[in-house]
Amino acid sequence: MAILWFIAYGLHLIEDSFTKMGVPFFFPFIKERYGAKLIYASGAEDLFILLVAIYIISEMLKV
Repeated sequence: MAILWFIAYGLHLIEDSFTKMGVPFFFPFIKERYGAKLIYASGAEDLFILLVAIYIISEMLKV
């Protein structure tokens, strides 16, 4: 169960790093936000990345 939580949390951080706001990876020590900052959250690109991630995870979990 912990592995699934770790994977979900990691994917969430990776996806958020592509948004315009970025991710404060070292918060509260360093408040600077890091990431590619390419897309807006809740935009079409964000939804596409989510759907691709869901597809990849579902393919990995098939036996």
